Amino acid sequence: MKLGKLFTRVKIAEKFYQYEDMVITENIKMLLCRFLMERKNRIVEIYKKKEGINE
Repeated sequence: MKLGKLFTRVKIAEKFYQYEDMVITENIKMLLCRFLMERKNRIVEIYKKKEGINE
């Protein structure tokens, strides 16, 4: 009985850590996406200045 409880706790802990990893990777994806979008916008602005394009 005690061994069964231990295994149950381990399984719950594993699920919790997997969930935490998913949340962490989602946050990293969002940050990376934001960074890439800002970088792209900056490159576009530099290109427009260089080419003399006005919106």
